[in-house]
Amino acid sequence: MKPANAAPLSTDKKFTFSEVADAFFVAYNGRDASLQARIGYWSRELGELPLVDLDEDTVDLHLHRLLKGNALSYRGGASAGGPLQPLQRQRSPATINRYRAALASLIKFARSERLIPKRWESPLKFCNKFAEPQGRLRYLSKSEFESLCKAARVSRYEKLWLYINLALTTGARKGTIESLRWHDIDLENSRATVDRTKNGTPFTLTLTNTIVQEMRRFYKPSCTSELVFRSKHSPDKPYSVSNAYKSALRLAKIENACIHTLRHSHASWLGQKGASLMQIAESMNHKSLAMVKRYAHLCVEDRARMIDNIFGDQS
Repeated sequence: MKPANAAPLSTDKKFTFSEVADAFFVAYNGRDASLQARIGYWSRELGELPLVDLDEDTVDLHLHRLLKGNALSYRGGASAGGPLQPLQRQRSPATINRYRAALASLIKFARSERLIPKRWESPLKFCNKFAEPQGRLRYLSKSEFESLCKAARVSRYEKLWLYINLALTTGARKGTIESLRWHDIDLENSRATVDRTKNGTPFTLTLTNTIVQEMRRFYKPSCTSELVFRSKHSPDKPYSVSNAYKSALRLAKIENACIHTLRHSHASWLGQKGASLMQIAESMNHKSLAMVKRYAHLCVEDRARMIDNIFGDQS
């Protein structure tokens, strides 16, 4: 996140929240639109307040205010770049914790750039996270996925089958898939290169032979700079796949399965086939195992083989 050759800034001045946020966005090279929106909230609300004067009462007040307000979403999805619009439901505790995490990222950045004194104590230390319900891990069964694929084949959006299968077989996030351009795709070696993922790191997607064959149907050498799933009306923006996906779900009689369910299905199927948590984390481009521990109960076969290999011959 830190720019190359960035000079350390003095803490003699009390930098305002807006000034720190502006510097953060200059240095930020990730693709998480939600992070930028959440830091934008803090900047709008606390813009002229010196960051060093931020206290736990102010943070707590805003976190509870956020909890009572309506959730927001980007029109057409975050990657489409549409305006934020309110939804008919309140924000969840998990969402509020992400606003808190965004503030923590800003404070961490301010420390690294010496915009706050080293001994300054973060007010977040005294603001607990909100309790989040465990929730049910939803993933598609093999029969559900087969039904979904059949429904996608008759969709008015001709690339829906490709989109769904690419999401499930690679485990890539929605934003990652929608940012792919044809010059990122290596059909000869069955690879797709993602220069920058949500966590700011490059990543390589492995494409199955079936995916490669489907991509060849749409590939044109003259359109290498275009998005693979581009909008018909705005070529520089991705196609808004949500309506086509929901129609396919209805046709297949599948409930409670958003697009992100395909990513959960990728990890869950790997776990059921004996993949380790390390392998699942690598396949999903997670930086730590903490993010994939929710799939640990599915990795029973892998643990059973390991234990049998090590202790099976003990008498």
